[in-house]
Formats: sequence, structure tokens, C-alpha cells
Amino acid sequence: MNAPVLLSCHRGPSTRPARKKSLAGMDKSYDPRTEVGEVKFHIAPSQVSVRTFRGSEERFERWVQTKNFEKLDNIGRTRTVNQQDVDDAQADVIGNTMWHLAKKFRQVLRESGRPATTVHSTSVEIFSFVKVMNLRDAEPQHIDESIISAYVNDEKKTWKLATRQWKLDRIRMFFKFCRSRGYSQHDPGAMVYVNPRLLSLKQMEPTQRQPFTQAEVEKLLRDVKGIWHLFIAIGAATGLRIGDVANLEWDCVKEDHLLVWTRKKTKRVEVPMPPFLSEVMEQRRNAQRYVFPEHRERYNGTHRQRMSLSGMFKGIVLDVLGPDCRKSFHCLRHYFVTEASKNGKSMDEIAKLVGHSNITTTSIYNHA
Repeated sequence: MNAPVLLSCHRGPSTRPARKKSLAGMDKSYDPRTEVGEVKFHIAPSQVSVRTFRGSEERFERWVQTKNFEKLDNIGRTRTVNQQDVDDAQADVIGNTMWHLAKKFRQVLRESGRPATTVHSTSVEIFSFVKVMNLRDAEPQHIDESIISAYVNDEKKTWKLATRQWKLDRIRMFFKFCRSRGYSQHDPGAMVYVNPRLLSLKQMEPTQRQPFTQAEVEKLLRDVKGIWHLFIAIGAATGLRIGDVANLEWDCVKEDHLLVWTRKKTKRVEVPMPPFLSEVMEQRRNAQRYVFPEHRERYNGTHRQRMSLSGMFKGIVLDVLGPDCRKSFHCLRHYFVTEASKNGKSMDEIAKLVGHSNITTTSIYNHA
């Protein structure tokens, strides 16, 4: 069950007595003196849930109607109410609007086992599309190709080609979900494409991410102490993403290499460790399952917690390398590929080490 929604409304106190009403077994009451409403309804044959609301009586009544507690109470008298029941009850009242389905889509993504970063970025993009195009109360069957094209091909936006294509892919994913669940009979995203003729050269060209230099890596390893010293050493020596480093298990640490299943693409990679890193890892080995338990908890927490991990690294870089160096942890991955190329490894060999499916992606990381 979703947590109750609490809204506030600032009004002066009322002297009217509290009133109580019963609707088909569901109990609701509202006290105008405190401006607090309460609803009691069954969520299982032997279990009653109590939800409270703070605000005006008019808003309370609208909240009760929107949540459709009466239907949930009828279901709860026969069996346990589940999330699908909650969604269906609200849909009966407000219909399958784009905003409502965006919420359901987000829930499906969460339950699908996709990485938290993918769930967050995809959900944010769909909500953004709905808000920007003013589709909150629209139904998916009324959305056509022209609406999606107007969004991804908006000439006023400075989005790059790759960003527009990514946005279109997210929208297509959403409408495939709508069609597969019967909320729409067509997929308007299937025939929409990004129009490159509307973009400038700057928008067509991919963003170039600069790798750390050898001198910068050496300075970071020399000046940074503690856990982040090891983080940086692993990133520079193996090219692992920050999420893969944060989630390292001690079972991943072999005598002379790391064995990792990457979180982004679920690829199995074996990356050699230089002797100094193997020695440091063995010195730190303990009985815990994870190498960095606190950082793992942060990375797997909320989006804000996960982003704070990257923010901590960027802060370290600014302190050590100066305010003009605005490189992220991912730049260590570029450093690894570039150094491997300089040392004579082929693109095929490097692609295997970093978990890329093709060398075209790997070549983007090579700045040699």
C-alpha cells in the first residue's frame, strides 16, 4: 500500500463539532476544529488501515474520492489488497491518464530489476515529457506522432543528437508499456525519428570527455588517503565504473585480477590488477562480504544518495587538482582505455576488459 498523502491547508479554527459518516462499510470522519480527516477501510479480511489527511473539508472529500477507498474496502473484505488494486481503484476515478500511467510505468521499472539509475532517469524523462507537452490529463490513445516529434525535435532546445535519441527511446519504451497493458491500441513512438537536419554541427557532435592524465592520477594517488585512495586506484587500474567499485565483493578480488559482473550491462569482465593494488587489497581483506559496505549502501540508496557519491569524488578532484579540473570518476575509465591503448593492447582486447559489446564504443574512450 502507498503511504498516505498528507496535504496542509492553512485556515482558521472552526467551532463546528466533528462529523462522522459511513459509506458501504468504510468509515470516514472529519474534524473541522483541527482540519484533520480520517479514513478507515479494510486492506484484508482481518486488517483495517487508517489514513489521515490534513486540509480543508472540501479537499478531504476530493482526496477520499480520488483514492477510491470505498472500492479498496470492498476488496479488502474478501482478500488482501495489493498495489495493482490501488492503481485500478484510482484509475476508475481519474481514468488512465498519462500522469497516472507514468506512475505505473515507474513502478513496473522498479519491479523489473533494472538498475536504479536507469529507473530514475527513465521515469524523470517520462514525467518531463508529460509536463512539457501538457499531457497530464490526456489518455495515451489520444497521443499521436506529431506530439512526440514536436518534443524530441524542438529546435529551441540545445539538446544534442544523442540526447534527443535517448529521450525518444524512453518515450518509445513507455508507449510499448501502454500498448502491452491494453491502455493504448497503437504505439505513436514507433514512427517518430530525430530529424538531424534541424541540428547544428555542435549538436550533432558527441560531447568529448577528457581522461585524467598520468600526472593527475599520480597526484590523486599521492595526496588522497583512506577509502577514496583505494577507489581511485581501482578505477585507474581497472576502468570499472563507480557503481561497480562501490559494489565490489571480496569474492571478486582474486590473486592478480578482479572478476566482476558489471551492473550496467551485466557483463562478466576479468581485469588484471597491478601488483601494488593486489597487495593493498590483501592488506584490507576482512570477513565482510563487501569491500566498501558504506559506499555500497549509499550507491544503492536514493538517487540523491547515489549522486552524492559522484559529488564526493568531484569535490576531491577540485581540492587536489584545482578548480579548473572538473573531471568525474568516469574519466578514470577513459584514462584506463587510453593507457591500455598506449601500451599496445588492441581495441578488441580493451573492449573485453571494460565490458563493451563492440569496439565502436571503446574507441570513444581512447584518447591516445
